Amino acid sequence: LLAPAMHTNMWENPATRKNVQTLQARGARFIGPVAGELSSGDRGLGRLAPEEDIYAEVLSVLSTGKWQGKKVMVSAGGTREPLDPVRFLGNRSSGRFGVEIARQFAWQGAQVTLLAANIEPTLLESLPGGVEVVATPSAGKMHQAALDYFPHMQVAVMAAAVADYQPVDFQSEKIKKVPNQQEFSLRLRSTADILADLASKKHSDQLVAGFAAETGSWEQVLQLGKEKARRKGADIIFINQVGTETGFGDIATRVCAVDGEGSEIGQFSGNKPQVATQIVTLVRQQVQ
Repeated sequence: LLAPAMHTNMWENPATRKNVQTLQARGARFIGPVAGELSSGDRGLGRLAPEEDIYAEVLSVLSTGKWQGKKVMVSAGGTREPLDPVRFLGNRSSGRFGVEIARQFAWQGAQVTLLAANIEPTLLESLPGGVEVVATPSAGKMHQAALDYFPHMQVAVMAAAVADYQPVDFQSEKIKKVPNQQEFSLRLRSTADILADLASKKHSDQLVAGFAAETGSWEQVLQLGKEKARRKGADIIFINQVGTETGFGDIATRVCAVDGEGSEIGQFSGNKPQVATQIVTLVRQQVQ
């Protein structure tokens, strides 16, 4: 387990990136670096990961094998629904949470397939070498990939932020701004409910988990998440609070896990690597 620290320019240098990939292919595991103040006085990606995070990763590495032989599918990121050749409808999801969940499964021995929706390459490069990354930029592509891979999986954790609607008509040319036109309307149609679809198709030896990212007070978020759990038919729903300054990116988060009836089965808080570890542990407890 390697915890590097260096200047951003050094970490992002092509030679360093290639060496990191070589080490990952040989089984080395990385934690960090993280963004923040550097010893040079600059700010950027290059700080040593926090000691408590390194400690948590050491414990995770030492527990490798709990998922040995299991196949796990994870989705992450935010889908984008094209409007024209240059514009899309999207959301603020970075994919960091899903990537951390995929990492934890892989580090504990699982064969992981990650359905990745518009995730920064540097974030994907931090994954263990054995993780299969499948690009699924839109809701339709993610739905099809999920249906293709799911029959071979024991577990599916759908953490991606999937668009609920997509444009009815894709414009082959860039949409132009019309002078003196004060309003512009879009016709949208609903996308497939990937989580509910997988839940309806799962066998008794498969587990399906999803996320309910909701806005409002924590009490409102819990209520909405529990209602979603009863609708979706998944085995576990992880409820988390999102907003302009909550839930997205490299920040601390809080998650409540409920079963398909909406009953609470766990609550976790911390940064995303820490919560991802707890999520994987809970999923393991629920697997038959």
